[in-house]
Amino acid sequence: MASKVIYTVEALKDMRKLPAKTRQRILDKVKQYAEAPADITVKRLKNTRYLRLRIGDYRVVFAEGEGKVTVAFVDHRRNIYRRLK
Repeated sequence: MASKVIYTVEALKDMRKLPAKTRQRILDKVKQYAEAPADITVKRLKNTRYLRLRIGDYRVVFAEGEGKVTVAFVDHRRNIYRRLK
């Protein structure tokens, strides 16, 4: 069963800053994860409720629950972990 994907306002702002090709890759990968989570490797982030999805040099930080995937942040790998603090 496919999960519904929800983007926070902050995640949408992050996405607008990205090049179009990168943005599309991220949208495709998140959709793919929502449809078949077992096929994509994600990692639980320590001491948080979030999971991390790697897409090249970018990271998508999201929470999962009750048939939905809520994307919280999207950023370059050098910046994303500072935002969790």
